[in-house]
Amino acid sequence: MGLEGIRHLGNVDDQELIRRLADVTIEYHPVSYSNNYDTVIYKTMELIAKLINKGKMNPKVIYTARYIAKSTTQRDKMAEVQAIHEWVLEHKHYANDPLNFELLTPADWLIRDIEKDGSTTIDCDEAVILEGSLLEALGYPVTLSVISTTMNPSDDYEHIYLSTEVDGQKIPLDPIMDDKPMGWELEGIYVKKKQIYN
Repeated sequence: MGLEGIRHLGNVDDQELIRRLADVTIEYHPVSYSNNYDTVIYKTMELIAKLINKGKMNPKVIYTARYIAKSTTQRDKMAEVQAIHEWVLEHKHYANDPLNFELLTPADWLIRDIEKDGSTTIDCDEAVILEGSLLEALGYPVTLSVISTTMNPSDDYEHIYLSTEVDGQKIPLDPIMDDKPMGWELEGIYVKKKQIYN
């Protein structure tokens, strides 16, 4: 796609557009992972963790997380986590990755998109990057979980979500499941396999 094809990213000149694109991590994986599929998934989770670590130190991410937290009662940790979770749910539009690509976008770019258009178009990977970065910017640790479900005819991992912790309590957060409350996660007989990355 040329520069004209991505102008919707913002009314910016070519140099600014190129600078923004340079911040985007695109990791290409073939559709068929053969015998090293689990290794590729682990590498992808490592990249997501790196983007969250980078995002939590970004001034735009920190400002946005603190802005969201201001809507809650001071020192109410559970309310802060819920406010972050609901903000991501309210400002995302789900879409699949480009064919044969795993697209991973930094949180600050996703926030710029939200500031411009009111929402950002992302899949579960990028929703985890956004919510994880915002949570860690407020001091909440994040754990990543990737799963394969019984609805998947192959044995491939197909979904990622995150968890955080408040006063020793684990809180699963699935930032693409609009109809599920904070604390919900797919488990039991519906999960064929699960891999966790801290």
